[in-house]
Amino acid sequence: MNESIKNQLHEASQHLANLRLDECIDQVELILDKTKEHQKPYYIGVRAAQINEDSTKLLSLIKRGIYNITGDRTLFLEASYRACKQMELKGQCLDLAKRLEEDGKNSNRVDLLLYQVDALLINDDTQTAEKIIENLIKKYPDNLECRLKGIDCKRQNEDWDGARRIARKTAKQFPKMWLSHDAFAEECLRAGKIKRATKIYQIALDANKGQNSNSIEPKTSLSTLQYYSPNKWQESCNQRIEKIRLINQKIRLQWDTSLRQQDTYQLIDSNDASAIIDQCIGQKEVDLFRKCALPAMQADVIRVVHLATQSHALYIDWPYRPFQLSTLFEQKLFQAGESMLAGKRRNQNWVLWNGFAYSSPKNSLQQFFLNVMERIFYNINNEASNNVYTVTGPGVWIKAYDQYFNGSRSFDVHQITYPGDVQQVFKPALDKRPSMKGHWSAVQKSQSIYINDIAQER
Repeated sequence: MNESIKNQLHEASQHLANLRLDECIDQVELILDKTKEHQKPYYIGVRAAQINEDSTKLLSLIKRGIYNITGDRTLFLEASYRACKQMELKGQCLDLAKRLEEDGKNSNRVDLLLYQVDALLINDDTQTAEKIIENLIKKYPDNLECRLKGIDCKRQNEDWDGARRIARKTAKQFPKMWLSHDAFAEECLRAGKIKRATKIYQIALDANKGQNSNSIEPKTSLSTLQYYSPNKWQESCNQRIEKIRLINQKIRLQWDTSLRQQDTYQLIDSNDASAIIDQCIGQKEVDLFRKCALPAMQADVIRVVHLATQSHALYIDWPYRPFQLSTLFEQKLFQAGESMLAGKRRNQNWVLWNGFAYSSPKNSLQQFFLNVMERIFYNINNEASNNVYTVTGPGVWIKAYDQYFNGSRSFDVHQITYPGDVQQVFKPALDKRPSMKGHWSAVQKSQSIYINDIAQER
């Protein structure tokens, strides 16, 4: 692959990262006009088509990729499978699963063999799926992914006792793996056994306690906050509503187990957020919060209010939760006890992201977030634009950051990267947004991001 193609691939990747999906796909097509045998351009194009929910373009890229790619094609096939699963292209999932199974047998990768089971579950052939997974578990008894897929089979059949039985055995067999305990706790929650689920998480952490003894734990109690509000622009069936209810239960337990006794965790909704803003700031700011039409804007506001008003505060986007078998302050990321801001890599530059922030008493970020908060409330009050990014989102953080840290004040915050550093400690409990449907960047193109009749919203 020559330098010109590599540069074009980088440009396509940047379009994808910035959700310029049409530009991304156009760039991919230009690349494919010149070279057809590499999997990377197909992979990028498939991801863009998935986010854009363009099934015609997706199927075209898959067909050409299968025919033209030489050498390694796993990245392309896995991305294609995920995209087809999201768009409910069930027949295509079966075809891709067979190809992934072939690659799995050739490379001795068990994880690729499991796509066949998943595809059968999608197509409601649970009986065949269960037979295959039983054989895989016998053949690879020490493989955790096989066990977890076996639990999925039981869940698909709504065999909750069976799911819990396999999950219990899995937790015993893999005591050092968080996912094994997580699966067992989820089944206990589903059965209404909250105390049992709590005990599972606690036992898992206790068994691995004290392995990171170099951590510096702040004496001040930590206040952690996450915001969840249903998005009316996204389709939500009763099954998904029930799944999110269960996931939120699990998230709360995971956070409570990971934090110290004196620390607090809150998963709040819009009513809770209004009460917090009223208590910490005032009624005028509550009205400005309620003026935000989109859940993403509301989350933008409450995270900054939280970080500006708490001396020791942590915020991370829902549905992230700790997933390691040790407490939060035992994690390497938190051992130095310093405040942290996260950023994404863009053309080798670190660009501030507002999905995570940690303000430590050691070098508090409260003043910085007071600055951000004032800017956000000003923007909402004056309806500065119809772009969430610049009104309440990362754009506001970036402007304040450039002024606050690149001016006369000394730089005193630890820069980490997303997803790399953040996902060493936190993982999402589910895929909250597999496509752009309902995303603020799509909604704001067709309507105002403000609600002017606040009384009606109350």
